This record gives sequence, structure tokens and C-alpha cells, in this order.
Amino acid sequence: MLDDILTAADELRYAIYRHLWDPARGVYIDRRPRHKFIGHRANFTCVEESLNAFALLFGLADQKRALKVSKYLQEHLWSPYGSFPHERPRKSDGTYASVPRQEGSPVHDDCIWPVMNFYEVEGYFRWDMPQAWELLQRCWGNLLDQGATTYWEYVHQDGTIPALWTSLCHGWSAGVSYSLPASVVGIKPLTPGFATFEICPHLGPLELARASVPTPYVAISALVQKEGDQVKVESVDAPPNVDG
Repeated sequence: MLDDILTAADELRYAIYRHLWDPARGVYIDRRPRHKFIGHRANFTCVEESLNAFALLFGLADQKRALKVSKYLQEHLWSPYGSFPHERPRKSDGTYASVPRQEGSPVHDDCIWPVMNFYEVEGYFRWDMPQAWELLQRCWGNLLDQGATTYWEYVHQDGTIPALWTSLCHGWSAGVSYSLPASVVGIKPLTPGFATFEICPHLGPLELARASVPTPYVAISALVQKEGDQVKVESVDAPPNVDG
């Protein structure tokens, strides 16, 4: 059974590479047929944040392709306030052009969604790329700069709230609450229920970080700190019946 699953996974990985990888641009492209409702993407070669974020996060891309994907997304999807859901043309002043309304695009396409930025951030953390911290700071740092005390659903391309009906307390945008303990401090389970766990920190610009993660037993707490070029786990508090 396990061998069959692994074989099917390898076949799927190859199929995704064969059909969706664009070697000329160094990025995965979306070739799905599009409804006229989103006709601006009807050329079937749209570059979507979600597709490429998942390819990074779930290991569909190897390290060489991951570096190419990160470069393309930075150059074509990133803004000062996060990553757009798909590629769009730039205006002469360097800002992104809005999708023409006559093509029937939803207002969401002009916005930056923390929910998908989270998966892109985690994809970069998987490959230990500095882009993880940069995108995290752009997306959620913007909310802090504007005085937010909750997670906003999405923001406009200028970093502001795009409409009165936007949710300003949105669980989908809270992915950074996972990234900080799991990827920054690096506390992750290796087996179900944290029976075994690892601590693999990515401090980025931080000098130290501390986190506590609840488990079915008791919380696992860790303090990690930079010492020169090294990042060391200074202390770990874990229940006696788990291994880390």
C-alpha cells in the first residue's frame, strides 16, 4: 500500500512538472480552462501565487526550481505590502495595474491576501530562504504599521482596507500565528501528538525568539538565540514522555 502511494506521488509530481513548469520563465503556470468571468486570465498561462506557493511548500520543486520560482514571484507578484494572487502588468510608475472591470474580474484580484501569503512564506521557510522573512514583514508588518490588532482579510495594492465590507478579524489571515512558533522558533512534531518533535529555527533578523506550543500532553517551550553565525537552542521545556 505504501509503495503504491509513493509511486502515485512520484507520478503526480512528474505530471505537474511536465505540464505546468515553464522553463523559459522559471515558474509554474496555471493552464486550467477559464470561464469568461475571469477572461483576463484566459490565455491559460497565468502565474498564480497559490500554485507556486504549494509547489515550494510540498516539495514539488527541487532546490534549483525553488530558487527560480522565488525570483519570479518577487519580480512579478510582490508589492510593498505582500504578494498578489496572480501576475499582473505594471504601470510606468512601478505600481501594479488594476484588472479592467469590463472583463468581469472580482474585486479580490486587486488585493493582497494574507491567507495565500502564508503558504508562500512557509514555502520559503521550507527551503530556508530569506524571502520568508521579507514577505512576512511586508504582509503582516503592514497591518502592524496601520495599527491593526487583529488579522485583516485582505488589503488593497496600496496596503489600505479596500472596502467597508472587508473583514477586519479574519481567521484565514492568521497563518503568521503558526509561522512564528513553528518556523521561526522551529517547534514542529515529527510524529502525531508531538510524541516526538524537532526544533529547527529560522531567526532571520531576530537575535532571539521564544515560543510555547500546546500539545496533548503539556506545552513545549523553547528559547533560541543567535551566537555569532550560529543559532542555538538555549532552553527547551517539554513533558518527560515526549522526545525531541
